[in-house]
Formats: sequence, structure tokens, C-alpha cells
Amino acid sequence: MRTYLYVPTEEKAEVEALGASWDAGAKCWYIPEGETSAKFSRWLPDQEQPDGEGAEPYAVVSHEASVVAATVPCQHCRADIEVICIHCFGGTVMGEPLEKFTVSDIRGMDEALSGQLALWPFFRKVSDPEGLFANHCTRCAEPQDDMLLHTEPEQPFFDVPAAIASGQVSCVPLMGTIRLNGDEHFVVG
Repeated sequence: MRTYLYVPTEEKAEVEALGASWDAGAKCWYIPEGETSAKFSRWLPDQEQPDGEGAEPYAVVSHEASVVAATVPCQHCRADIEVICIHCFGGTVMGEPLEKFTVSDIRGMDEALSGQLALWPFFRKVSDPEGLFANHCTRCAEPQDDMLLHTEPEQPFFDVPAAIASGQVSCVPLMGTIRLNGDEHFVVG
């Protein structure tokens, strides 16, 4: 099994000079066989610790993520509202490369992602013990069931690549590498 690295674009020459290899399919750098991980330590996922010591490491990392937005009726008051999700065109989940997946039930994110999501203030933490992030209705303020938006065939985030191709959703690229914790969803076809 390959050990993938999380390398910002501006550091690609440095990691390549140290001997890292490029996986074109996963669009990620990795440590080739025979190399020790010590010289790549700053790009290893285990080095990322959100919210201080002992916190859960970020499981989802993507260099190619976007905010996907759609208009749907509120699940409570039926008002038309905008909802968003994070869609990764490529990235890794717990070190394994994946393509074209969304992330639901987000329970943590790095500062880079949090700052970019400030453009969508209705997507925020739910006031419950789990502290998950969710879309909230702009009229009744009720959180929307994130799982429903991702797992039901008629919902906008069920098949994001098809929804993007048909123009049913808008797609705003996120800048840089994002790191978060949540559940990944992708269309099996």
C-alpha cells in the first residue's frame, strides 16, 4: 500500500527532489518503495492534528475540491433555500485515493476550508452534542438533513458529476488543499 503525501503545488519541486513519486491517477505524490518516510514527514497526513493535541486527524484531504450549491425546498417549512456540499474531484480518504466524491456529516475542518466557507453563512455547526455542520434554512433556521441530500436519488448531491454536467448545480472551486472529517459519498456506476 502506498503512503500518499499532501503536497501544496508550490512545494512540488522540493518533494520531487527528495525522491517522491507522482501517481497520475490519484493526482497525489507518494513515497516510493525503499524510501524512508522521515524525510517526507512534513507532508504526511498523520502530522495534521485539528483542534489541538489528541484530536482526530483529518481523514479527507483534497487539492481539487469545490463547493457545490443547489436550490431545494426546506425540509421543514418548504421555502426555497440554497444548500451546499463539498465535492472533491480528487483526494484521499484515510490515505486511500478517491475521485469524484462528496463529503457529508462534516464534523471538523481546517482553517483554510472554514475561511472559504464563510461565504455561505447558512452552512454552520448544528447546536447539538455531535456538533456536525449542516445547511440551515434562511427562513425558519432549521438544519437540513445532510444525509438525505446525499443519499436520495432525487436530491442534488446524490450524483454531483451528473448534476454539474446538466447545470442543476453551481460549482465554486476551493483554493488550495482542504482537510476535513466527514463521510464520503460517490456514485457507483
